[in-house]
Amino acid sequence: MLRSFRQYDPIRIAMASIYFACKYEDHPLPKDHLIQVSYLLINNYVKKQQPSHKLNKDDKEYIEYCDRLIMDENLMIQLLGFDNLRVTHFQVLVVESYSRNPIPGVSYDLYTAAYQIASELNRLTTLCLEYTAPFLAAVSIYLAACYKTIPVRKFNLD
Repeated sequence: MLRSFRQYDPIRIAMASIYFACKYEDHPLPKDHLIQVSYLLINNYVKKQQPSHKLNKDDKEYIEYCDRLIMDENLMIQLLGFDNLRVTHFQVLVVESYSRNPIPGVSYDLYTAAYQIASELNRLTTLCLEYTAPFLAAVSIYLAACYKTIPVRKFNLD
């Protein structure tokens, strides 16, 4: 951690953490739902008062909640040191390899299968922690070629 969270409101940082966790790509939680629930929880349990109304997307208070949530998320990311983190996803490399260097005689189906294999490798295994993104992209394309029974030539790297 680069700095301490102690100088910031723990409830706001907790909501930002939940919001950050809700961005999980397979099952994202809408920001609206999180805003509504946090509004009720903060008013009921922290301020010990019943909210006078339900927040609408047009309310000024709702817009302020959204802005504050995003600012708190950015603050949390900076405090943890993730703002300079650059991640290369190997699914993106599979797509880029097709768009930049399409192999003559190879159909789009190979790259579709390679993308699906790459997505499943990323979702179901920890290989992305053990190997580099270009290596896993190549493995995904190779496995897709084997699956589609497309012969793969061997290259001599010497």
